[in-house]
Amino acid sequence: MKTPASTPVTPDTKYAPDPLAILRKRRQPGMVVLDQHCAPLVVNPEAAALLDAGASVPGAGDGPLARQLRVTVQQLLTGDADHGCAYAIHEDHGTHYGLRAQLMTPVAADAQILVLVLIETVALEREIDLDNLRRRYGVSRREQDVLRLLYYGKGNREIAELLFISEHTVKDHLKTIMHKMGASSRSEVLYKLVAS
Repeated sequence: MKTPASTPVTPDTKYAPDPLAILRKRRQPGMVVLDQHCAPLVVNPEAAALLDAGASVPGAGDGPLARQLRVTVQQLLTGDADHGCAYAIHEDHGTHYGLRAQLMTPVAADAQILVLVLIETVALEREIDLDNLRRRYGVSRREQDVLRLLYYGKGNREIAELLFISEHTVKDHLKTIMHKMGASSRSEVLYKLVAS
């Protein structure tokens, strides 16, 4: 197989995924802008389709994903989220969604509080690239093991049992992982894993 002259193949890039191909495959994220009372002000078509999928009344936004969106926004507004962002992974009938809520900076001092929420479907069927995590965040081999199990929805006790370590050690690993990844919660670590 011949490679273009402008793209040298090195051991690190030989099997690296094509970033443009990944972007072409990804769906546009759902985008919702809400006020401080969780009333939607802007909902793009992608978000409307995702939120309406589980609603008992079309257009009502009363489905499980819509409820998770409101919970995530409330966490952000009540100060339960650090760095002005709140993250959640929501599973509904085998489909996983990543939600990221962040405060929008008001233009004027007296402007209302607005929250932007991005909603993406994520595929947990694919394996995470642990080598990329090691290079990008400097996580150790043991931390990679913890991340893999966290990615597949295991709790601290299950992780401890599967890795033959104590729950306290799992918590220590998670604190170190969050520090290395610049994350303030398990949800943010998961979001970074599935959105990368």
